[in-house]
Amino acid sequence: MSIVERVVPVILVLLAVGGVVVVSEPPDEPREPRWPPSMVDYLGLARRAWRDPAFAVLDKIAPCPDVVPRRSVLRSGGST
Repeated sequence: MSIVERVVPVILVLLAVGGVVVVSEPPDEPREPRWPPSMVDYLGLARRAWRDPAFAVLDKIAPCPDVVPRRSVLRSGGST
């Protein structure tokens, strides 16, 4: 399971429109994009340019689609 698959459902439960989340990135360079722009846009997030590449800063700019499971994440301890 990728970081996005683990982190995004929690972000969507806890983050309201207008909120910001900062995610620590691993020290090695990822082989593929960890935050694909198409996925970030689809979920109502926007990746903010940040001076330190050790962090991904995501702004919640719109509600996510209803098809994305959110409520069950907290009840089930992270699995959907």
